[in-house]
Parts: sequence; C-alpha cells; structure tokens
Amino acid sequence: MNKLLGIVVLGLLLSGNAYAKETRIHCKFIGGDKVAPGKQKIIYKEGDLSDVYLKIDFDREKVIDSPFNVYGLLGSKTTIIFDGAEVSWTGENKSIRKVAILNRQNGRLIEVYNILDDSREAGERNYLCSKSKLKF
Repeated sequence: MNKLLGIVVLGLLLSGNAYAKETRIHCKFIGGDKVAPGKQKIIYKEGDLSDVYLKIDFDREKVIDSPFNVYGLLGSKTTIIFDGAEVSWTGENKSIRKVAILNRQNGRLIEVYNILDDSREAGERNYLCSKSKLKF
C-alpha cells in the first residue's frame, strides 16, 4: 500500500500540476529614443542599452521575473494582462508611467515610459525576443 501511495505522489510531482513551467526569454535591444522638453532628442541604436530577460509561466499566466514592474509606496502598482498573442505590463506611480507589450507572434517587445516629474522625459525602447510564433 505504501509503494502504491509513493507512486501516486511521484506521479503528481512529475505532472504539470505540481510545478511551474517557466520560460526564460532573452530580448535583445534593437533601438529606441529618449526625449525631454528643452533637451536634444537621444536616439539609441542596437548595443547602446542592455538586453532584457523575462521569466514567464504561460500555462499559469504568471510573470516570475521582468524589469517592467513599477513600485509605489504600498507595493507594486503594475498590472499584467495575458491576452492570447500578447502579454502587457502597465504601471504608474507618482514619478513614472510605464507600458510594455510583448507580442508572442513576432517576438517584438516594446517599452514606453514617461517620467512624471518636472523633466517630463519620455522614451521608447524596442527589443526582439529569442522566441516567436507563440512558442513562448
């Protein structure tokens, strides 16, 4: 009886219900810009900024790690939405507003942000991710 129980427990541990299937995605920076009133617009080229790494469990629709969270005084203020072919992050606090959209079909990731203090800086960053066509 104990052997049978052990086999059942082992089977549950090995099934998809017992652990999260994490997908690690490497998104290479390909270009973007930054602009602030009264300042010269800065154009970023490939290699100017760091690449982004994401860890997502698509089966459970859970983001495990990403650089797009916006934190406020009482914790995270970021909303994450899984919508079939897209995953989007939207966050805002008193200093910044940020939106990022991962297109699962073509592997493109776009991040748009606005700094809300006196500088009113805004920018856009574009990435190409390692997997596409709904493989992630």
